[in-house]
Amino acid sequence: MKAVADDRTSSHDPRRRKLWNFVWLNLMAIGGMLVIFYVVLYGDFLTGGFAGAWRWLSRHQVILVLAASAPFFAALLVGRASSAKAKRKRLAEARRRAREDGP
Repeated sequence: MKAVADDRTSSHDPRRRKLWNFVWLNLMAIGGMLVIFYVVLYGDFLTGGFAGAWRWLSRHQVILVLAASAPFFAALLVGRASSAKAKRKRLAEARRRAREDGP
């Protein structure tokens, strides 16, 4: 009995490709994180820029407050959008059930 050769090689295996992509992208992310960490840790050249930004923001306190609260406002916006989506889904489900039950 002859063994039938599989025309799909291991390089075309979707699970192996997904695993490879996962490992590769995580290594790139960790490398980028380490680069940013060490640039900020040992980057004395950034001190002047950060000091200037702090001086400007301390003179424009309204912008400072808005910048600090931006993540909160973004979370509210996302929550409102997902709430509206859930309401639309429940309404569509109720309409579908009403059509199925009939008059």
